[in-house]
Amino acid sequence: MSMKNGLRRLHRWVGLTVGGFLLLLGLTGIVLSFYVEIDALSHPSLRAVPDQTIPASYEAVYQTLRHAEPDRTGRWRIEVPKTGGVISARYYKPVETEDRAFAPLIVWVDPTRMEVVRSALWGRFFVTFVYDLHYHLLIDGPGKVVIASVGLIGVGLILSGLWLWWPRKGRLKASLKIHQPFHWTRTPFEWHRLLGVVGAAFLLIFCVTGSLLAAPEWFRPGLNALAPTFKAPDLTPYAQVPMRISVDQAMKVASDVFPTARIRWIETPGKGAGTYRIIMAQRFEPSQRFPRTTVWLRADTGEVIATRNPAHDSASDIILNWLHPLHTGEAFGIIGRLVVMFAGLFPIFLFATGLTRYLIWRRNA
Repeated sequence: MSMKNGLRRLHRWVGLTVGGFLLLLGLTGIVLSFYVEIDALSHPSLRAVPDQTIPASYEAVYQTLRHAEPDRTGRWRIEVPKTGGVISARYYKPVETEDRAFAPLIVWVDPTRMEVVRSALWGRFFVTFVYDLHYHLLIDGPGKVVIASVGLIGVGLILSGLWLWWPRKGRLKASLKIHQPFHWTRTPFEWHRLLGVVGAAFLLIFCVTGSLLAAPEWFRPGLNALAPTFKAPDLTPYAQVPMRISVDQAMKVASDVFPTARIRWIETPGKGAGTYRIIMAQRFEPSQRFPRTTVWLRADTGEVIATRNPAHDSASDIILNWLHPLHTGEAFGIIGRLVVMFAGLFPIFLFATGLTRYLIWRRNA
């Protein structure tokens, strides 16, 4: 058996197995491209809150959360909407899902009436179920290992497909042609080949970034060898404080540190945590929803403990900062998210055409 025939056989069988996982990731990725918008559209209580509305005080938002959930004494992470509207907040370790790595309680607050309009546990409503299916196949740690492995195998699958396709000089146009009329044996293969070549760049980005996001610990030693990654400050000396400044005062301190940045998240003090963590977005950051600019400050005095300015991040941190916005398309705005949504069709069509090709081959064997 020649090397090319051996690689073709390997490509076929890996594609028929791992390709099924890639199909699932493509389907769920299409939904996740606009999961916040899909969730808002499917819940009238969220749509009823006018856009552009902003709260008079974020301390009032925090007090609304505490009043609605008095037994949740830990930290809340409040999202500051980019253009106003309903405010969501996450309580990271609710007793109902404390055995899971990530399954916060999410509460949505009307910023004008200061009322909770919805609350739900992560994983128990549609878009978060899809998110968990995409991220770890609903099985947390082992699922992340599977997803990261699928991503790496997917890289090999894409590269092997390109190698098998690579045309001789002057044959590029012919190698991508779809002949007419339709023929059951030839046409599925020609479409598989064309879609694989056209979608290769997108699929490589999805597979590489997906693997790094699912199992960053696999790659962190290599990244640290390239350049040290950022280490968050030790906050254990501030675990307990007798009092706290208001949320709005904490926001003011953070804004004084980074006056041109926009606040996107506020982590409040709570049981065992006597600090505020204010997460902000600077214009150059690839993710404006999950940025890296951060200010940690004492909850009692407002004294700044530490800061992070991604303008001074190392090469390794820059790579890590780009993973999620590149994977989701957020780095390129609405156009990038639309491209990612449609690119999610590539693994679906590639699996379908590959499976069709295989079934025809089996029938004729």
